[in-house]
Amino acid sequence: MPRSRLFAALALLVALANIPAVFANVRLKDTVPGAESTVRPPMELRLRFSERVKASNARVRISADNGLVVKIGEIRKAADDSKVLIVTLEQPLPAGHYRVKWRVSSTDAQHSEGRYGFTVAH
Repeated sequence: MPRSRLFAALALLVALANIPAVFANVRLKDTVPGAESTVRPPMELRLRFSERVKASNARVRISADNGLVVKIGEIRKAADDSKVLIVTLEQPLPAGHYRVKWRVSSTDAQHSEGRYGFTVAH
């Protein structure tokens, strides 16, 4: 490979490696209850993302294996971390397996969605 092409290829790799994370999608980093965990009935869920998210247009749907859709209260940002959304539940969950489906937008308008599950045991 001629040196000019090699230099151009290396310059392109360096440029691509330095693209800001702004162009990356929001990722779910951690949850409480934890994904695929077994827990006592929670009164809230916490979803921690890879970057700041907007609570105002966040969507969270919680459903049981039997098809029951769980009524949720408010979705808000954690006071101490703008990457964390808190989803309050209107009542304790009965024992069973639950699926959480979420969709969020970051503060720079990147959209992301996903799902995870957990089990409630009494």
